Amino acid sequence: MDIAALILSVIALSFSVFIYFRHDKKLKKQEASLNQWQLDRQEAEKVASISAKIKVERLIRQDSSGRNGVFLLISNVGQAKAQEVVVVSRPNMLVGNGFRAKFINPGQVIERVVVLGLSDSDEFEVSYDWEDGIGHHSDSTMIYFG
Repeated sequence: MDIAALILSVIALSFSVFIYFRHDKKLKKQEASLNQWQLDRQEAEKVASISAKIKVERLIRQDSSGRNGVFLLISNVGQAKAQEVVVVSRPNMLVGNGFRAKFINPGQVIERVVVLGLSDSDEFEVSYDWEDGIGHHSDSTMIYFG
């Protein structure tokens, strides 16, 4: 009887050790996955903190003379300063043949007047380039004013 109890105890202990190591392996795998996710998130936050994002939108409102005017809103929605910003339209619909700025701070918005009589179309493309802590970026947007 003592041998049967001893064998049963050894089997139970072996099973418990096996379950412990299997569970420990799962926990370590989950911990490694969580650590990788945290590292990826920290890297994304670091990149976001040194990147700028230029956004161009259309605004229709009354100008100082009471007439409706079309304006472009050029804004930096990123977290870093955008440098060497260049905005051009095809066809040229911006007063002053485009827009250039040495920098646009985060959250800053700049308005530019759109000249409507220069094209038959009710849309035009606006292209914009800028630099930030990551490098050079280019983007474009179709502007509709119908």
